[in-house]
Amino acid sequence: MAEAIQALWVSKSGVGRPGGEAAENVQLSVPLDPDTWLADRHAQMVIGLQYLSKAAKMVVFRAALSWMAFSA
Repeated sequence: MAEAIQALWVSKSGVGRPGGEAAENVQLSVPLDPDTWLADRHAQMVIGLQYLSKAAKMVVFRAALSWMAFSA
């Protein structure tokens, strides 16, 4: 009985099959094609830098408003 359960688990989980787990897991953190992964990382970096730029500008703007209110 235990062997049958283990065999069923192995067949469903993909253990023992080359690429079985990778083929069933569609949300890999690193895709099989490195160029796709690099393009995605580049796009995410650009988005992050744009967000950081907006946040830095907001900090400078708020500091300037604070300084103007303090000096007035």
